[in-house]
Amino acid sequence: MDEYRQELQSFVRERIAGRADEIEQRADFPRALFAALGARGFYERCIDLRKDGHRFIPLDLARYRVLIEELARSTCFSLALPVSVHVGLCLPLLARLGTATLREDMLPRALRGELVGAIAATESRAVSGADFVAMASRATITDRGIRLQGFKDYITSGMAADFLVTFVPWRDPAHFTDICALVVPTAQPGVRRTPVPMSVFRSAGIAHFDFDGVELDRTALLGRQHFGMSYFLEHMLVARLDAGIWAVAVGQEALLLMQRYAQSRQVGDGTLWGESAVQLRFAEAATRLELLRGLVDSTIRAAEETGRIDPVAATAIKAATPGCAGAVLEETLHLLGARGLETRRPLLRMLAELRSFGLAGGSTEVMLRVLAELWPARRSGDAQEGIYPEWRA
Repeated sequence: MDEYRQELQSFVRERIAGRADEIEQRADFPRALFAALGARGFYERCIDLRKDGHRFIPLDLARYRVLIEELARSTCFSLALPVSVHVGLCLPLLARLGTATLREDMLPRALRGELVGAIAATESRAVSGADFVAMASRATITDRGIRLQGFKDYITSGMAADFLVTFVPWRDPAHFTDICALVVPTAQPGVRRTPVPMSVFRSAGIAHFDFDGVELDRTALLGRQHFGMSYFLEHMLVARLDAGIWAVAVGQEALLLMQRYAQSRQVGDGTLWGESAVQLRFAEAATRLELLRGLVDSTIRAAEETGRIDPVAATAIKAATPGCAGAVLEETLHLLGARGLETRRPLLRMLAELRSFGLAGGSTEVMLRVLAELWPARRSGDAQEGIYPEWRA
């Protein structure tokens, strides 16, 4: 693992360091960097292709964490986000559920970074977020093939994507067992994409898609026809965990910056770091970050042992990330003052982009509602209802 991190850090120093803001401002998907990471084997080493592997989702989370941490620390979020979607979601879905045709043709090229994958679930023009049952898109599945009609919105990497993994109902009226998962080549006739200019993640290639009678072979179907929603919920736990990995990596760098600045800033006969109020505010931000880091650590350790990601822990991480990351970056900006607004410090951009985690991939309010539903089943096995009268409703 140390070798993987060192190799990745060397790549970031050579190819990204000092260029992150330039890449972000260009508003052009960093395809060359994306491909170079794949060509160097950084993607393939995160995917567990062993047929006898114990992982339910074929992703080496410990190594994947290193990949996301180092890309997040580079501050080039418009590269880190597409890579997280491609490696954390698309590749495991192909490896786990893809037909032999997809695994033999598309998967090797995607592992090498020659193909860019994207997840297409959101339909904001029709429903709120990824409300699967209310989706307007439809897949008509017959013995001869599949016909796709509809649209998807705000798709990360959409403008660069060579294929989409999309989730659509295949029957009316739709039930949660009537959702299928499909692989859609973006060059297929009937697929149209439109760029969406964004104030955050400007170079992440975010796009809207329209599907007008897109014809697909049945080999485009991932897994079983009835299980698309289950696949989505299982794999999106990786995206929820991503948010915490990202926030901890960036938060640690921000805290170190805050401390170094305070120790070097002269105030009277001492330094800013010697002020108790500064240390108190620093410690409060560090406490929040350490709690999030501890939850990320324990969730990854448990997943490596069991092969499954704990949905309660992953949801709690996603819900906690925007507030925690925001608090740490806001304290850093507050302490640095005008220096924090210099162009060489992308703190404001990072603050806005990390805050957007409270909207994308499931809003904080949705995560909290899911957590409220999941948490009661998490109660300790020793806590038996009704034994202690003080705790009766």
